[in-house]
Amino acid sequence: MALEVLTKAVPAELMGTIANKATAKIVWDSIKLMNVGVERVRKAKASTLRREFDSLKFKDGKTVDDFGIRINRIANQLAVLGGGLKEEEIVRKFLQALPPRFEQIASSIETLLDLEDVTVEELIGRLKATEERHGYNGNDTIAKLNLTEDELVARISSRLQLTGGGSGSSSGVSSSGGSGSTGSERGKEPASGKRGRGRGRGGGRSGHDGGTVAGNECRYYGKKGHWARECRKKKRDEQAHVAQTEGGKGEQALLVATTTIATTTSTEVARSTSSGVHLDESRLYVQLGDKGGGGHTEWILDKGATNHMTGVRSAFSELDTGIHGTVRFGDGSVAGIEGRGTILFKCKNGEHQALGGVYHIPRLTANVISLGQIDEAGFKILLDQGCLKIWDQRRRLLAKLPRGANRLYTLKLDIAKPVCLAAQGTSTAWRWHARFGHLNFRGLRRLAQEEMVRGLPQIEHVDQVCDSCLAGKQRRLAFPTEAKYRASHKLKLVHGDLCGPVIPTTPSGNKLFFLLVDDLSRYMWLILLSTKDQAITVFTAFQARAEAEAGRKLGTLRTDRGGEFTARTFIEHCAQEGVQRHYTAPYTPQQNGVVERRNQTVMGMARSMMKAMSMPGWFWGEAVTTAVFILNRSPNQSVDGKTPYEVWHGIKPPVHFLRTFGCVAHVKGGSKHLAKLEDRSTPMVFVSYEAGTKAWRFYNPVTRRVHVSRDAVFEESRPWDWGDDKGAGPGDDDEPFCIEFVTVGGTHRQAGAAPDTPSLTPVLPSPASTPSSPATPTCGPESRTPVMPPAPMASSRARFVTPPTGELDLDQDHDDDVPLRFRVVGDLVSPRPAQELASSVLTQELLVAIGDELASVEEAKASKEWRMAMLEEMASIEENKTWSLVDLPRGHRAIGMKWVFKLKRDEHGEIVKHKARLVAKGYVQRQGVDFEEVFAPVARMESVRVILAVAAHCGWSVHHTDVKSAFLNGELAEEVYVAQPPGFTAAGHEGKVLRLHKALYGLRQAPRAWNAKLDASLHELGFTKSKCEHGLYMRGAEASRLLVGVYVDDLLITGEQQTEIEAFKVEMKKLFKMSDLGPLSYYLGIEVKQGQHGIELRQSAYADKLLEKAGMGRCNACATPMEVRLQLSKQGTSPTVDATMYRSLIGSLRYLLHTRPELTFAVGYLSRFMEEPRMEHMAAMKQLLRYVKGTCDHGLHYTNNGGKLNLLGYSDSGMAGDVDGRKSTTRVIFFLGGNPVTWLSQKQRVVALSSCEAEFIAGAAAACQAVWLRRLLEDITGAKVPAPILKMDNQSAIALSKNPVLHDRSKHIDTRFHFIRECAEKGDINIEFAGTQDQLADILTKPF
Repeated sequence: MALEVLTKAVPAELMGTIANKATAKIVWDSIKLMNVGVERVRKAKASTLRREFDSLKFKDGKTVDDFGIRINRIANQLAVLGGGLKEEEIVRKFLQALPPRFEQIASSIETLLDLEDVTVEELIGRLKATEERHGYNGNDTIAKLNLTEDELVARISSRLQLTGGGSGSSSGVSSSGGSGSTGSERGKEPASGKRGRGRGRGGGRSGHDGGTVAGNECRYYGKKGHWARECRKKKRDEQAHVAQTEGGKGEQALLVATTTIATTTSTEVARSTSSGVHLDESRLYVQLGDKGGGGHTEWILDKGATNHMTGVRSAFSELDTGIHGTVRFGDGSVAGIEGRGTILFKCKNGEHQALGGVYHIPRLTANVISLGQIDEAGFKILLDQGCLKIWDQRRRLLAKLPRGANRLYTLKLDIAKPVCLAAQGTSTAWRWHARFGHLNFRGLRRLAQEEMVRGLPQIEHVDQVCDSCLAGKQRRLAFPTEAKYRASHKLKLVHGDLCGPVIPTTPSGNKLFFLLVDDLSRYMWLILLSTKDQAITVFTAFQARAEAEAGRKLGTLRTDRGGEFTARTFIEHCAQEGVQRHYTAPYTPQQNGVVERRNQTVMGMARSMMKAMSMPGWFWGEAVTTAVFILNRSPNQSVDGKTPYEVWHGIKPPVHFLRTFGCVAHVKGGSKHLAKLEDRSTPMVFVSYEAGTKAWRFYNPVTRRVHVSRDAVFEESRPWDWGDDKGAGPGDDDEPFCIEFVTVGGTHRQAGAAPDTPSLTPVLPSPASTPSSPATPTCGPESRTPVMPPAPMASSRARFVTPPTGELDLDQDHDDDVPLRFRVVGDLVSPRPAQELASSVLTQELLVAIGDELASVEEAKASKEWRMAMLEEMASIEENKTWSLVDLPRGHRAIGMKWVFKLKRDEHGEIVKHKARLVAKGYVQRQGVDFEEVFAPVARMESVRVILAVAAHCGWSVHHTDVKSAFLNGELAEEVYVAQPPGFTAAGHEGKVLRLHKALYGLRQAPRAWNAKLDASLHELGFTKSKCEHGLYMRGAEASRLLVGVYVDDLLITGEQQTEIEAFKVEMKKLFKMSDLGPLSYYLGIEVKQGQHGIELRQSAYADKLLEKAGMGRCNACATPMEVRLQLSKQGTSPTVDATMYRSLIGSLRYLLHTRPELTFAVGYLSRFMEEPRMEHMAAMKQLLRYVKGTCDHGLHYTNNGGKLNLLGYSDSGMAGDVDGRKSTTRVIFFLGGNPVTWLSQKQRVVALSSCEAEFIAGAAAACQAVWLRRLLEDITGAKVPAPILKMDNQSAIALSKNPVLHDRSKHIDTRFHFIRECAEKGDINIEFAGTQDQLADILTKPF
């Protein structure tokens, strides 16, 4: 068996070598020997690159960017060969190779920064800032090389008459950014003999001038002897990314892109990060103001600018405000970017031209057009003798500009807006534009002039853009322009692609589509599917019909590597029918570019048609069907002088029957027994053309049925008024359809828009995608056609797929703090578990409804307790006048609602209350649209402990109250609508929604609205908010002083007089519905016990739950939380463990630290390994949990120890305790009246060079905490508090803190750590010495 497998696996060329081998081991050893040379070559290459890296030097005339590219290239190549370099090695080599002009900044970086934490990108950024500050850009030497190269190119061009492309020009030198210019236009020198900065790209080599070539260095590969344009490696790399599609010249006749100057921005000039887009316009000098000044008519054409930009918001016809970032100009000024979009302008003949990729910079006072960006889009530019000329992609002259007095070229543009199609409905040209699915006017003129169809009048109209075209068809420029292969006869090559799933599904349950394109004719077939496993069935039907029409067999089918195309049944069918298969390479959808581009064209047309008539999203099936029907009868640049229909069928298609998709039509009634006065027609919506019949298809929104008729009168300019019934379809969705992004056979494929159209022939299993045919039951919100469940996946592995690139309209639970991950629907409904997901996550999902808590309203209705809880919640909401019942206004979306059921328990785990909460699905809200701010302050746990320590010291009683349905009291400033709650729909008003006047749980702005309401109420009652703790309020003075700590809806109340506490409770009950919980006993998982001897705090129940979660509820206890002198490292050799469980346990232990300061060091130490935990880290974690097992009842005991209420702090450090980074550990603990209130144990951010420095840094952290605690204590007591005492066990650090002395061993310490010296000088803290035996902070730096 093994020998047979090896024989099948080796290439055919090696069969002769291994054919005579007897056993599998001999074959394997033979193959191994043959591949020894490959490993040696790899090692030799790595050794050569290593030597090149060691000898790398910063060449004269080069910039920091140039050297950064060289050093990163070598590092990347070494990483590929297995000899990767550490980040620190690259940084040190970079600093060593710097020329003398960077000596000062290099010394500063080495001295002040930890090179282990410095990245190459950060280093390059710092060096570039220095380079720009001194005005050096390396242009002196480069300009000389360019001058020599220009002379050589001019001589070669004039001698061989070759063409070239200039990348830039100055006055007197002509250049062209597009194809079609001759070499004489680009390469000629000005009459003055001067030379510009442009560099020609003329082809050809000069053998007689080889010395010059040999002296130049390739700027792409870094080797000498050739230029970048002749570099063979560059050509190979470009061929790997250039389209290998078999498509035609692109469907430009169908796209808005034909009238677009530039729809993309160069990736080389815009740096995109997670925080936005950042542009570097170092060669552009502009004037900035408070907002965009001047008009939008004058635009400056600049070759130094790399992007179009303007400050005028009103000039945009389409603007994506979700794009933000910054732009840095040549003078160092920085301005913000508030969006990117398209600007339409009108030519003299009335034609529309679009300027895409324009950045909106509000502070910009000038409008700038980048010549480089329009050159990149394929436009021709000629600058000669003070005159600038621009030709479009069809070489029509767009602009001719003389040089201005200030040597600027200024263009006056007539800004236009997209034409409103509804206002132009009576125009013949615009009516046919709508009938042909928003085909551009150039395509319409070509159809009529060349008589490619029958029934189309002559169209004489300039190219203009309507509002629906811009919204539905705008996209990036096409990737390929030429096909390398073209079939010679029909069905010789067919391109196929399956796209989806599409949201929402059609009424018949279809959510996918299968598009097939004939390579010769470009004729298309589109079939709707409900599941992928139907692909083989519909393909068999398509093949039979297509072969019958063409009179020949199908030759080759080209698809991607999707599972539906590589399935065994599909492969066997093709083999039996003699159909050859072509597959795209992984991650290369361009190789199937014909069908990929047709997908985009179909979807652009479908979106435009639906947008123009405001059609619901669930009509996408009819829209794409109609789009394919129209495109088969439209001009295509790949088929010269004919339509795809004519090439396939051999006759010119008639188009006189075309009508505007989605318009209102009056359809004659089909009944034979009409009454005399009964209506003879019924208003319906035109949705498609019936296949195989000379009739149209209409949809009746009233009966929700589809009708086929040839007797109808159309109102083509009138859309149907859908009103509240717009979403009365399969998904109740009034938004346009969209496509989920899926992975196909290792290739992440993005279906840029919606799916393609269903087949127009009777052979399809699901011929209609509209709600229902006359013979089928109606489909609406009450009764819908069930969708066939997808077939079980062949593998149980969870497949995470590529997310969309645009702004997401989330329809599922989502948290902004975690990244989005998309999965295939089949994985979610599959009975098999997702093996790639952490088991703990699945366990939490499965146990959500376990126990006494419920998961649905139906279950709650069966329980009296839960019914009463729901009624109580509804009564509270209605009593609070939270909402009112209204009709949903047009343009708004109602947010869904759901019930959440929760059991409230006491510290012993006993049920104290059944809580039913009505929650809004606020996860679909978008910031900036539905809300602005969400932050709401709460009291810190340190502040709570300080309040309890003061209360224990003074003998005060602490009470606890809770505001019922607190979030319902917050008043909303935004206009928010929600759906009616499940189970409580108003009878007779089922279609209405609720407008919120006050906040609701689940809304993103609800916490902030409640906090604002509570803050205003407490201020009315005479309270003052603490300046250093926004969750603390005070009222009164001395004996009548009252303190209130706020944590969302939980209030801690304490004071000297019990009457003041009771009076405050009465005041609050007048304002809100309150629950008086009496003396504090349980707060945020902390058990509180108040008595005559003080206040005890512990987390026993929480610790037990933590042990159960870790599976150690019955483990044996141990005496110490960690082994003495335990040293752990990130670079371990043992196997890794479940990182999700490890991180979850760390998070739970951190909450346990609120009452367990002795665990602080152990938990902080184990937190350092959360990135990649290993077996030894988990073993240390288990020992810590065993210690917790034996000390569950441990906690804090706050007492009145007598004496004054003073602050005493201890500061200490552990020198170089971190094995990996050799950083020290800061440890701080503060006592208030002898009771610990705050503690800290964390790794320092810098490497300390001595124990004095480590102690000094720890003291600075303690000083910050001491200053804050003193201010907080003064707010609580209302009296002056003496300066805290800070005890340190290092005399050198104490001396350094008190004396402003800088010497060789302390002058490098960062300025921020000298804060402790300032505090000591002002008397804010008193620093004293404490011996090691008296240093209480020592427990926070090592296990005990």
